[in-house]
Amino acid sequence: MSAAPPPPPSLKQPDDLTAAKQALAERELRRYQAQLEQKIQEQTAELARVNEQLQSHIDAGRWIEQKLIAERDFIAAILDTVDALIIVLDREGRTIRFNRTCEETTGYTFDEVRDQPFWNLFLISAEVEPVRAVLAELRADRISNRHEAYWLTRDGRKRLIAWSNTALLDDNGEVDYIICTGIDITERRLAETQTQRLAALEERQRLARELHDAVTQTLFSASLIAEVLPEMWERDPARSRRLLQDLKQLSRGALAEMRTLLLELRPAALREAKLGDLIRQLAEAFTGREGVPVTVELDRQGAFPGDMQVSLYRITQEALNNIAKHAGASRVTIQLQRTPGGSGPLKRVELKISDDGCGFDPASVPLDHLGLGIMRERAEAIGATLDIISRPSRGTQIKVKWKG
Repeated sequence: MSAAPPPPPSLKQPDDLTAAKQALAERELRRYQAQLEQKIQEQTAELARVNEQLQSHIDAGRWIEQKLIAERDFIAAILDTVDALIIVLDREGRTIRFNRTCEETTGYTFDEVRDQPFWNLFLISAEVEPVRAVLAELRADRISNRHEAYWLTRDGRKRLIAWSNTALLDDNGEVDYIICTGIDITERRLAETQTQRLAALEERQRLARELHDAVTQTLFSASLIAEVLPEMWERDPARSRRLLQDLKQLSRGALAEMRTLLLELRPAALREAKLGDLIRQLAEAFTGREGVPVTVELDRQGAFPGDMQVSLYRITQEALNNIAKHAGASRVTIQLQRTPGGSGPLKRVELKISDDGCGFDPASVPLDHLGLGIMRERAEAIGATLDIISRPSRGTQIKVKWKG
């Protein structure tokens, strides 16, 4: 029996094959470990870079935040320092900012009014809708506007505030906030009203004094004629008739002066009477006082707005006073033309007061002389123009024009 042949030299034993596979796997593992370590190092470096950038952004954000806080505090300090009411509203009208002047004026703190519609606290009921309409107009037009409104304080007092409103828009052009800046004009308006009342009272007193003097003069002249008329009637009937006519004119003038004086004591009557009747009354009083005939021409008479009627009456009155003092006229004409606008309001009004007196050069007379400034102010107050046409020795015409 022969022995088994030896194995081929190229074939390895099982233990050697396992060892080779294990060595190969270890090499692959080391390679993968090296690649993984490389990737980890790269990712770690990238993460460190990102973290550094993030920290830089955080630091920058903190810096910006600090700057914004500082800017906010600076603006808040300014808002609390200025002597004006500043209230900031959101688009719904809720209060999101209320400066110190607002607190001092109203007696409310910011915490008490925060997030509340301001009209619920401060506006009187009659002004809620008008003010809301102003803000609605601002939201619609995006154009700054102004209004005045009374605000109620905590203790129930009313303060008149003049407001200027501005809209802040968002990125879409929509109103985001409304900034309202106000000035308390209560005392100023009260002073203006008192000044106007005082001026009106002084003017009425001046006119009343002048009318009183005129009535006294007219009645004195009438009494003299009345005393001599009986004795003269027998001697000179023709002259007596002329004196009787003068007495009649003086009596009518005195009556007109008394009616005018009563008007000064009750100014509301100037708005109640017809303007044509008032002008005739002024003309009769002037003629009775000065002995100068006045022709009154009235065209298309009817109702006039109250302020216009008073102004036209006062201009006529002042013009006649000037004629009596300075013109030396022998004839005066007053023309009043009124053009209605169909069934609607007035379309045009024109008043002319003319005399044939000495006249003057308007360029050489100061605007506040001869009552010209007062007449011009009265015309401007009703939206009318006042022109003075005069030349030395050629008389004077005062023309007032108003167009609707």
